[in-house]
Amino acid sequence: MKREGGCYTVKIEVRTRLNPTENKGKVYGAVGNIIDVKADVIDLSNNDFITFTSSNINSIKPLFEKLREQKILEAARSLLLSVKTPEFIMFHINKQAAYANKIHLCAEAGESPLGPITVVVYSKNIGKFIDWLTPPTFKGRPVNLGREQLSLEDL
Repeated sequence: MKREGGCYTVKIEVRTRLNPTENKGKVYGAVGNIIDVKADVIDLSNNDFITFTSSNINSIKPLFEKLREQKILEAARSLLLSVKTPEFIMFHINKQAAYANKIHLCAEAGESPLGPITVVVYSKNIGKFIDWLTPPTFKGRPVNLGREQLSLEDL
């Protein structure tokens, strides 16, 4: 991806509502199972929402790795392709599953009883992002193994 005005044009937002009955530390842990909060990530959390933003593609490496570990690349790719727009994608992850260190993608926010963890990725080349996160597969294995490393310049 090209720079615009000195900044890259990729942005990742991960957010979830903090319900009054939820333990803030546990919800932070669930979000931390999706995004590396120690990476170049900005914490914008408050009493009602836990929100992180980043312009570092590697901040979502935990999600990247879990999709492969759970062998759900094809299902995830299908969902991402169905919800993408030319400049962003928004998808939801079940908060309870994320707390258990699992990925369960939701097409609609209402599919997660405690509310989802919402991931929004903005990019001028959202197709390349989807190819990196959820590459095409053959017999369950990614077909473009040489493209596992994607830099911001690629987006």
